[in-house]
Amino acid sequence: AKAQLPAVTLAETSLTYSGSEQTVSVSSVKAGDLDVSADNYDVTGNKQTAAGTYTVTVTAKAESNYAGSATAKFTITKAAATVTAPTAKTGLVYTAAAQQLVNEGSAEGATMLYSLDGTTYSEAVPTATNAGTYTVYYKATGDANHSDVAAASVEATIAKAALTTVTLAETSLTYSGSEQTVTV
Repeated sequence: AKAQLPAVTLAETSLTYSGSEQTVSVSSVKAGDLDVSADNYDVTGNKQTAAGTYTVTVTAKAESNYAGSATAKFTITKAAATVTAPTAKTGLVYTAAAQQLVNEGSAEGATMLYSLDGTTYSEAVPTATNAGTYTVYYKATGDANHSDVAAASVEATIAKAALTTVTLAETSLTYSGSEQTVTV
């Protein structure tokens, strides 16, 4: 009878996502105590690209002295997302209109998210109207092949506007003997 293929050992069982197809090699196939040479079996499932867990199957060739198949698993783990942090906008002064607080950051393999409260995040760069100092939180949510990047923060300030001119409604009054008020 043909010897069965009960055990397969992979050269590596954990890879990191690279964006390219990766091949896991079979380091050994055993049939009992016998080492089985590569010309006696076919390998499937050992070429993968995306992050995940995969099964490699070694199946005996019909013309060999072996029968059956054996499997082993390997994993492609998520790669770290590459993040360029947002920076605080400089020179912001109160204008009575909403202003973006930071220069937009970027993320490769992830989506950049922002928040003013550290709880509710969105893709929109935060804005504020009133003068003050604001903490802008940001994080990146990884895609299927990249891991998330933890939240961090940057502070941005909108300065108070300086009063530069005053216009009076009236600049000339006639003496009346009573206190008079000029409207600004």
